[in-house]
Amino acid sequence: MNCASTHPIRGHAPRAGFSLVEVTIAIGIFAFVIVAILGLFPAALRQRSEAAAETRAVLIAQQVFGGIAATESVTAALSSGTNNPSLLDLSNGVVLGFSQNSTTANQFANGTNSWAPAETDVNITTKALVIATNVSPGLFNVSVRVGYPASLPADKRRLQTFSSLVYAP
Repeated sequence: MNCASTHPIRGHAPRAGFSLVEVTIAIGIFAFVIVAILGLFPAALRQRSEAAAETRAVLIAQQVFGGIAATESVTAALSSGTNNPSLLDLSNGVVLGFSQNSTTANQFANGTNSWAPAETDVNITTKALVIATNVSPGLFNVSVRVGYPASLPADKRRLQTFSSLVYAP
């Protein structure tokens, strides 16, 4: 008789498998890990949404600055949708609206007072307030404040500000 295959006290081969206590503990540990992992999903989805909105804000600011550089005129770059760009009062700011599916700016208001009211266009998801201050002839300090989501009042929106000196003769 082989001693390695028999139990030293009882004299018969040991049984293979796990006891009910071991299985219960393993299931408990597995359930704890699964619940912890599932608890991370809402935070990860919220973080992903915030990162996408912040990236969108940067792209909007780049579009505004790129439009100014392309037209070499601060007024012309911000006057999309108006027939007379000279009517824009850039010191008070121009509010632009951006839809989710398009990067094209839609001018829907002139002046900082229009930063807060609700929108008539439900497609507008992001607002950008552009203020250009004339520092010297041809040199502007352009500030782009991007607020999102546009459906919220101005004091409830997330706000990011981008500034640049722009030479536009």
